[in-house]
Amino acid sequence: MFSKRVGSSPTTGTLIGFMPQLDISTFFTQTFWLIVVFLITYIIIRGYFLPQLSYIIKYRSLLQLDNNLELQNLSKDKLIRIDNIDYALANMEEIRSQVRVFQLEINELLMNSNKEIIMSELERKYEILRSIYEQIFSNSK
Repeated sequence: MFSKRVGSSPTTGTLIGFMPQLDISTFFTQTFWLIVVFLITYIIIRGYFLPQLSYIIKYRSLLQLDNNLELQNLSKDKLIRIDNIDYALANMEEIRSQVRVFQLEINELLMNSNKEIIMSELERKYEILRSIYEQIFSNSK
């Protein structure tokens, strides 16, 4: 049907209208080279690319597991830090109010202008503030 011979060329002797891709005499060579190219491609993919790809996939899954564990540890640590910050901020209001009271007392002492009394009161108030500060940050750790 498709290989119907219509006529031949007088100069070259080839058939005109003949479809060479359907010529039965070339089927064996075409099939042979198809199988050879397919096998070479299969061997290259199976021997080189698939082991590399499997290594990459395993490495990425391990890396993802490691990252997930690290993220969980960081989130726990972050929650602890947030709790510590909340605790410290709540106690900072107490420190601020204490400092305001101390400032008023210091201003009153300055009005009296007795240096020995002022220094002893400043040292006492400093020790009180330092103990409050240490108590806050020792509880937050």
